[in-house]
Amino acid sequence: MYTSFVKYLLNPSSLSIDVPISFVTQFYGEDWADRKMRIYHSSGKIWVVMLKRLKRMPILTDGWETVVSDLKLQKDCLLTFRPMNHFGLYLSSFVNGVCEQSYFTINRHLRLGFTIIEDSFVQQCFGDDVMAGSYEVNYKGSPWTVSTSKVNSNYVFSQGWTQLCNDLGVQEDDLLVFEKLNDVMFDLTVYRDEVEIRLSKKVESDDDDDDDVIQISRADYDKALFKDIEVDDNQPTSVKSPSGTVPTSTPKNVHVKETLKVGDGLHFTTTQDLKGKGKGKLSVDRSVTVDNFNKQCKGRKRYTTSDQTVKHPKKVSRNANKVSRICIDPEYFDFSRKAEYRLRLPVEVVNRAGLSERLQPISVQNLNGDVEVYDTKTELNSGTLRYAVDGWRKFMDDNQLQFGHMLHFTYVTSQRKIVLNGVTSI
Repeated sequence: MYTSFVKYLLNPSSLSIDVPISFVTQFYGEDWADRKMRIYHSSGKIWVVMLKRLKRMPILTDGWETVVSDLKLQKDCLLTFRPMNHFGLYLSSFVNGVCEQSYFTINRHLRLGFTIIEDSFVQQCFGDDVMAGSYEVNYKGSPWTVSTSKVNSNYVFSQGWTQLCNDLGVQEDDLLVFEKLNDVMFDLTVYRDEVEIRLSKKVESDDDDDDDVIQISRADYDKALFKDIEVDDNQPTSVKSPSGTVPTSTPKNVHVKETLKVGDGLHFTTTQDLKGKGKGKLSVDRSVTVDNFNKQCKGRKRYTTSDQTVKHPKKVSRNANKVSRICIDPEYFDFSRKAEYRLRLPVEVVNRAGLSERLQPISVQNLNGDVEVYDTKTELNSGTLRYAVDGWRKFMDDNQLQFGHMLHFTYVTSQRKIVLNGVTSI
């Protein structure tokens, strides 16, 4: 359940501000447009605005500019919105990263090993007192003990912070809001893709491998599994999915042992035990079960190699013990395309968006943070079905993009949104 959301005020002169559609549909259902909303503030002021639909996306308008003017909100300040009731939102604004007894920061525990404490918060809430020592960080009733240290001139949460992130599943680049409850305790709120998320502490298991299970698409699973299986040049081999048989012209028993670990990526250890007798079958010994390969794409059609014949014109390598690695991020997928009159979508984006099952609109965000919704379409290319964004020429013209430039995108799975991150010349 999304209980609050955050927005950066990118344009104070704008007459509106967009709202995450996942938050809106959760509270108001699909019929959310044209609602009168009240904005509450700690100053006691109340404003009336309208929740409207602009290009299929929700925005707060018709009074939003008055909110910005009355509070003298500055560009790039962070705003948090919490539901007060079915038609009200409580607004908090962070000035220099601080709002009363709270501050926000971006999680960097993977790159840095710690998370930075806003310096203006330290000055405002601790003054000349030294902030060194241990503190309790509370998340939804569960406490963690973390220690502070000083890096350059900034205080940081260091020892114990990585453990908290691992226990809860806090990810790199999540937005964190810390609220000081007393001199030794903080409350933590985690935001991802602009909405507050509810994390649960991992339950300890007797089987350590259970914590190492990650989700991958079936296509990537099959691709990695068969990547290093080699067969004789003179004896083509047909390979089917892991649950099927492996007929060969020279009968062999192929035993594949998979080991799934989380580290730099996903490790597949493929061991072949070749024998000259018996009917060739593929048996799979799973030390870790991959259950529900991709929840983000639940319900979409998945293509596997079960109906495809793959020939391997390579020589048999006996006693092979090779490792293939892939790393699939279930939320973000980066890709680049040359700027032209159409934007063809990678297969991974098509699968994540569920376009192969049903054509549906997709959101596109430009370099300024503006979001528009475009229809999708299918095209035939040398007899192969491709998927593309319809009306892409308009996006090129509106954003003054030149044909031939290289466009760099990130697809955000949970928001069904393509984000333009950068443009480079070729």
